[in-house]
Amino acid sequence: MCGRYYVDDDTAKEIEKLVRLAEEKSSAAPALKLSAKDIHPSEIAPVLAVKDGGSRICCRMQRWGFTVAENNTGSAEKKLIFNARSETVTEKRMFSDAVARRRAVIPATWFYEWNRGKEKNTFYRGDAPVLFMAGCCRQYEDGARFVILTTKANASMKP
Repeated sequence: MCGRYYVDDDTAKEIEKLVRLAEEKSSAAPALKLSAKDIHPSEIAPVLAVKDGGSRICCRMQRWGFTVAENNTGSAEKKLIFNARSETVTEKRMFSDAVARRRAVIPATWFYEWNRGKEKNTFYRGDAPVLFMAGCCRQYEDGARFVILTTKANASMKP
């Protein structure tokens, strides 16, 4: 389960380059300045997605994590859900519409996983400066939010 990921300066430059390529046909590319940092759940980060009703990919800054009222009571306390299991995402009401209509790509340099000894392990691509994670997004009153799709650990991840 991805609980934190990182964007370094080289990855930020690659994201900016991707945005420029995606925005080539428009009259003005967005002003996007990113810097190196760990991205934690509830923080704002760059997400690549199609604009609503359009066919053009753009980069938007979105908050990481969907919110849901605890026990669906409508109380002020909200629970933050920042990952969705790809095996069940279409079955869950919270994610099904988002994954069907508003898929996203979350660029990163690497992501972290912790082992049972609470030691941080870093996973990255050795052949490219950017790692792309699948996700989906939806609109909330306070703006757009995204979750990262995860899956059951394979043999290389289990240890």
